[in-house]
Amino acid sequence: MANLQVVFVVTAAILAFYYSGKAPWLSKKINYLLTGKTGCMPVQDVGNVTLHYFSVRGRAEAIRLIMQEAGILYTERDFTHTWDEAKKKGTASGLYPFGQLPVIETTSGINLAQSHTIMHYLGRATGMDCDCEDMHMCEMIAQGVEDLRALTAKVFYDPNFTLKSRDEYVTTKLPQWLGYFERLAPPLGKVKGFFVSERLTWVDFLMFDQLDSQIEFGRLDLIPKATKFDVLSEFPKLRTFYNHMATRPAIAQYLKSNQRVAYTLRFMPKDV
Repeated sequence: MANLQVVFVVTAAILAFYYSGKAPWLSKKINYLLTGKTGCMPVQDVGNVTLHYFSVRGRAEAIRLIMQEAGILYTERDFTHTWDEAKKKGTASGLYPFGQLPVIETTSGINLAQSHTIMHYLGRATGMDCDCEDMHMCEMIAQGVEDLRALTAKVFYDPNFTLKSRDEYVTTKLPQWLGYFERLAPPLGKVKGFFVSERLTWVDFLMFDQLDSQIEFGRLDLIPKATKFDVLSEFPKLRTFYNHMATRPAIAQYLKSNQRVAYTLRFMPKDV
């Protein structure tokens, strides 16, 4: 009987604590004490990383950015000119489970494909995951970034790409989507201006990379004839967030370094 009473009291205490709304706080504290990392469900360090991709920014750039911020040592395998053969071997061996890049190999034994899966795992391994109670926001913003990327790709990867099509995209569809993200962006004047969980997470790198890509596409410095658009001029919260991220020491150093792949176009405009 005494044992049953103890079980009842403990269960009642746990339920009372859970319904008090303090369970997420306790979970974060326990995770931090056990791993020294913030975020939902931290995992072990990844060790050194080999990034499999091409000599473009693309879907690997956010991965590079978070590794730079975290101080993860990494090397790259560039398959720009050897992908067809590597794809056959890697798909057969299981290294490339979907026959796509990017893929990472780690000295901790974790190999992963799919860019958002890689980003989320690196966030968990470096203490830059979202908090459990914010995971729905993390996933929503990440998917929104993916939708914007797909919208841009329809113009960027069009074999009949023209400056006219770029201008139309930059002045119509892009402002609409930047408006969506402006509403979700951290408030102006906030010292720690991050999108989720009041601190730096993997989603911030996805967002920063996407904004950086749109800024490049708007300027299009590769083409002197191209009209220069300041795509963030009407979005003060996004501009503030972008500048805040770009001046973080590790990111700022990377952005200026020769290590960073130059911005390129898939196709030169047909109307130049």
